[in-house]
Amino acid sequence: MTFFQLPSDSEFEPRPERRIYAVLDSVEWLEGEIGERGSFAFDAVNADWFDSIDTELGPVRAGTLDPVVSIAEIVLASGQSILIDEIIRNAANKDEAGERRWIEILFDQGDLIVSHFPNLFGPPAVRKADIKPVPEKAVAALEQLVSLDEIDSATQKNLEAALAIQPGLAVSVYDVGQGNCNAVLNAAYQPLLYYDFGGGVMWHAGTVPPGLIGLCVCNHPPVILSHWDWDHWANALRAVTHAASGDPLALPWIAPRQKIGAVHRAFIAKLSNLLLWPDQGLTKLDVGPISVHKCDSTRSNRNHSGLVMEFRPGWAKGNGVLFPGDCDYDFLPDQVRQKQNYDVICVPHHGGKSPSANVFAPVAAASYKRLCYSAGDPNNYRHPRQETINAHRAKKWTPRDERYTFTGRKSGKQKFGHILLDPVWMVRSRSIPSPCACEVPYYQYRHNHRHWFTYAI
Repeated sequence: MTFFQLPSDSEFEPRPERRIYAVLDSVEWLEGEIGERGSFAFDAVNADWFDSIDTELGPVRAGTLDPVVSIAEIVLASGQSILIDEIIRNAANKDEAGERRWIEILFDQGDLIVSHFPNLFGPPAVRKADIKPVPEKAVAALEQLVSLDEIDSATQKNLEAALAIQPGLAVSVYDVGQGNCNAVLNAAYQPLLYYDFGGGVMWHAGTVPPGLIGLCVCNHPPVILSHWDWDHWANALRAVTHAASGDPLALPWIAPRQKIGAVHRAFIAKLSNLLLWPDQGLTKLDVGPISVHKCDSTRSNRNHSGLVMEFRPGWAKGNGVLFPGDCDYDFLPDQVRQKQNYDVICVPHHGGKSPSANVFAPVAAASYKRLCYSAGDPNNYRHPRQETINAHRAKKWTPRDERYTFTGRKSGKQKFGHILLDPVWMVRSRSIPSPCACEVPYYQYRHNHRHWFTYAI
């Protein structure tokens, strides 16, 4: 069995970096229209540490990164969004659109306000900062530091072996706060396979239920990682201790080859069985009821260039369950977009605002259909967005079909909002016993005295 806990407060002491080398990792629009107010997150490495290493002697070992990585966030208000692009572009002396630009952030000087996170889970120090160019020589060495080129792609045979699981019965969408963690379950409701292993990070670390200590790895389930965003794998780092056979870092991790930063590279160095999906020649893999699709690898947006999964349980009347990660409907692989008509969809990007009007409709003949939103409450991004909920309802998904991972806490009826998707069991029993010591039991409660909703406690 394995128990997962948040790190202690003593592990949240901010480190006194004077300066960091940082690369833009993600942009999230906080409110209003896209482009009005944005959060810009930078993946960073301690610049003094990096400059002390003689990179002429060869690449820096990724395993040495852990103590020297951090995250910086800059929030720009309405009318200032253009500023961040100017800062990055000018600081790095780059003109090519879309090229990664490393910048040096110098703390405790200048007028820019930066939230500096010592790790994915600790509270930030809010500091004044200035930005400088990074020398070309340092940029090349930094890119080498975070590159995945030294890791060979997995073979199709190895991927098929990792995905050869027992027959799956049900699906769980775990309440992990502002993040994503889904699982295919066996008849004992133990995970056979995870799609993402994430949870709330940075400002949203507090959205993870404080009592969440169980994510079962008893069956050594593989993890399919949709993409490398922090909130899709961070729960693997929340464990303080693990049983010898229950470490999530020892599971097979199937992941896309994408551009990453030092925080990701430090995490990858901890994984003992990383299977990188090949960029060429393999766009889809079918193993029993599981299908994994590779999105377009040429896209610079990490959300839209990862892995999408389908699961076809025996109770599905349509195309089963769709796990798109953060990939918008418009950017899903052609084979997925041509199908549509899924019984269950885990809504892309936590229900965030999507430019797509091409929302998938449910299976018309299905008596059991579900639309799942995995988000934290509250979160800075206002996920799930009401306009996204409305766009799905316009395609004939109804409020009765909707499930939200934070419903359990908002209702006051329970601590968690794990969503259990299993129409066979749905009305048979009031509860299911805990399948093992490291997993929480599932419960049902009545809503409006008529409809059954399934969550875990």
